[in-house]
Amino acid sequence: MSEKLDRILELNDLENRFLHGTGLSGGERTRLERLRETHSTQVPSLDQRDPYTLLGEALPAQVITGDVVVTGVLRNASAAGVALSVDATPPGLGQRAKVVARDVERGLEYAFSGIVVSRVVKGGFAMALQVDGTPSRLRLGGRSGVYPRGRAATESPAEALTDRPRVITKKF
Repeated sequence: MSEKLDRILELNDLENRFLHGTGLSGGERTRLERLRETHSTQVPSLDQRDPYTLLGEALPAQVITGDVVVTGVLRNASAAGVALSVDATPPGLGQRAKVVARDVERGLEYAFSGIVVSRVVKGGFAMALQVDGTPSRLRLGGRSGVYPRGRAATESPAEALTDRPRVITKKF
């Protein structure tokens, strides 16, 4: 599924540590060189014939620009960027955007921010994003703080209060 994205994030992490002088062990240096050799340094195009950037299975994604959210499918990824097909007109060239892709089976969410460097607006819609920050990977689901994530909107306020942990305010 998203093993390629995991390797891209690992490459990015090792590159950052190498460039900022925090030091790499011998094994990490070897791994960095291997990842540099196997990953493209070009922003991918939306091409199903490119085995170096094509994901094993496309991931559902969202493109976020300001107050506009466009759904799509992440299909290609490299160390320099991502390419995806989208359901509506993609953002304009040079516009900042954030791509959030979800691997539901593994329970992971990947986020890439950068600048739109190519787009297709005739026929099917597509775009490519040059990543200019550090991509991130987050766990989906679970509990965040006191309130469970994904609570049903139709739930009554009384039902919502019943499964919250109680806070003991009594001093001992």
